[in-house]
Amino acid sequence: MIAFAKPEFGATCNGCGHCCITNACKMSRTLLHSDKAPCIALEKDADRYWGGLLRNPAKYMEMPEGLAVSILKAYVTLELHIGDGCDDNSPAT
Repeated sequence: MIAFAKPEFGATCNGCGHCCITNACKMSRTLLHSDKAPCIALEKDADRYWGGLLRNPAKYMEMPEGLAVSILKAYVTLELHIGDGCDDNSPAT
């Protein structure tokens, strides 16, 4: 299921999906009320995985597109440290 080898902790994300396949993140538990792994909002597009709460929050949160979605995207980006590199500190695969 993992698309690529997991990068080292802190390295640039490559979309391997390891973090979302193996763990339920804070956002999944808080916003989706799910502690299941893989994440119920995990999306695969071509050869990489994406967080659905960031790409399509309205789909998972049942909210209309617009300002609420923009605010939610900003919140998820901040809380999950999107853009800060790999945050899965398990051994690289």
